[in-house]
Amino acid sequence: MTEKRLSTKQKYQHILLIIVRTLIPVFAILFVTRFIYKYLNNKFPSDYGTEFWDNHIWFILHITGGSLVIILGSLQFSAFLRRKFMPYHRIAGKIYIWSSIISIFTLYIILQKCTNCEPGWTSKFFVGTLWLIFTLSAWWTVLHKNIKSHRQFMTRSFVCASYFVIVRILDTVGDTNILPFIKDPIVRYVDGDWLSWLVPLFIVEFYQSWW
Repeated sequence: MTEKRLSTKQKYQHILLIIVRTLIPVFAILFVTRFIYKYLNNKFPSDYGTEFWDNHIWFILHITGGSLVIILGSLQFSAFLRRKFMPYHRIAGKIYIWSSIISIFTLYIILQKCTNCEPGWTSKFFVGTLWLIFTLSAWWTVLHKNIKSHRQFMTRSFVCASYFVIVRILDTVGDTNILPFIKDPIVRYVDGDWLSWLVPLFIVEFYQSWW
């Protein structure tokens, strides 16, 4: 009876992983296609200023680095690519790490320049810092041949990076539809910002640690 339960559990885990590994690259490509196209057409948010070298350059570096992270990170979950194309996996991993660092440090600069970021500043700072910690931890563990910890830290890193996709999806859907019971728009925005990365991180942590 125990063996049957375990095999059923493993079956559900396998199905779940297939769904996740399929959906993540699809969302990544859609996100990059939509937002990179918009920013390349010089449609920057108005609160980022108008000067290229003082404002837009940091936003471009942030979005470019984040796009590489989302695309490469989504493909890094493929067991097939890891087994069959290990050199690609290693190169993509290095690009992922450096792109994450660029995107995180430009995020810090953007937070200082963005005039409308104050309500969600703390949330964005925390998720960016956790993203940096998880990414460097993933690099450290793979250097020490701890592959299991490396995969777990990379997953956490990718979840933090995916926050920037989730908040844009929420912007499209509207936080009023997500949290209609919160009447104050500022509180609703702040709570939605925190939940955008805390909930996915909790789910991933639950899966990795207990399931």
